[in-house]
Amino acid sequence: MEFHKQEWRDEYYEMRKDQLTNSRVKLLAVGPRSMSQSWILQAMYEDWKRLTAYKESLNHESRKTTGDVED
Repeated sequence: MEFHKQEWRDEYYEMRKDQLTNSRVKLLAVGPRSMSQSWILQAMYEDWKRLTAYKESLNHESRKTTGDVED
């Protein structure tokens, strides 16, 4: 998951920049400094996954690696 940490944040910023508060923009750029900030960042991450159908692509990839391939 570390691979796309900044990538999703940049993409989310571009998708929601007109709707984000200054504190949320800073949170995306700097990262969380408290438990409550980490909850907010996690909520933004879940929103990004919903918007990009990220979960569906992971499910598709996991099916390919579990051996569900025709012989």
